Amino acid sequence: MNAYQIIYILLIQLILGYVLSEQAKMAHLQEKIKRAKSNKRAGAVSMILGVVSISAGIMVNRTGQSLGFIAMGALGIFLFVYGLYASVRYSREYDNTMKELQSTVVPSSTA
Repeated sequence: MNAYQIIYILLIQLILGYVLSEQAKMAHLQEKIKRAKSNKRAGAVSMILGVVSISAGIMVNRTGQSLGFIAMGALGIFLFVYGLYASVRYSREYDNTMKELQSTVVPSSTA
C-alpha cells in the first residue's frame, strides 16, 4: 500500500466517520502479516542469489574473463545487499504487526 492509498483511505474514514470493525481490523492485520512473511522470504532468496552470483563471478574470473567477474560480482553484491535490507525491513514489519495483532486480540478476549 503506497502513501496515496493510505491518505485516500484516511480521508474516506474521516469524511464518513468510518471505523473498522474488529473483524476488519483482524483481517487487515493478517493480510499485512502474510505480505511481510512473503517479502521476508523474497529477501532471503535474493540474498542466496547474490551469494550464488558472487560465486559464479569468482569462477568466471578463474577462466580469465575479468569483465564477467566484475558484472557478476556487482550483480551479486547488489542482490545480497537488497535481500539483506528487505529481510530486515520486513522482519521488523512482521514483528510490529504481530504486536499490534496481539494488542488487538488480548483486550477483546478479556471482555
